[in-house]
Amino acid sequence: MNKACKILGKIVLIVISIGVLLFLALLIYLKMLFPAVPTYDEIYELYLERNEAIMEVFSYSLEMESMVIWPNYKYDKKFTVNDFSKLPVTKINDLSENLNRALMELDSENCGVITKDNLHIKLQFWSTLDDGCGLVYFFTDKVELVNNRSYILEPLDNTGWYYYRESINDKF
Repeated sequence: MNKACKILGKIVLIVISIGVLLFLALLIYLKMLFPAVPTYDEIYELYLERNEAIMEVFSYSLEMESMVIWPNYKYDKKFTVNDFSKLPVTKINDLSENLNRALMELDSENCGVITKDNLHIKLQFWSTLDDGCGLVYFFTDKVELVNNRSYILEPLDNTGWYYYRESINDKF
């Protein structure tokens, strides 16, 4: 009887240990799947560390009135630029080596999409269906995001760039 209790106790201990490990693995997986919203300080640090790549993309964006750049994983981590300056919309897949390197560098920091219109260029480093966060540069003196979302803007010193956080639900 005593031997059976010891064996049963070891089995229970192993099952509990496996359960705890699975729970921890699930937490780590969820943390990777749903990363926390980057703070102002994190985005500012990213701006300083990846400034060359950001400026490469910024310079390229000046050539177009309106565009969206997004990673096109269908073509081995290449990027596609949709030029909305004229109709029909032009898709550009053949980008310069420097621009592609800069985009890969920003993609490694979770920059999922880059949009540009005549008012601003936005680099989005975090998003859900309702919220977004990243960097924005305004081409005019009007410093506001024009959309149906609430937003927070905080300048990154005197760089002209801003940390932005936007939400449909007014939840920050």
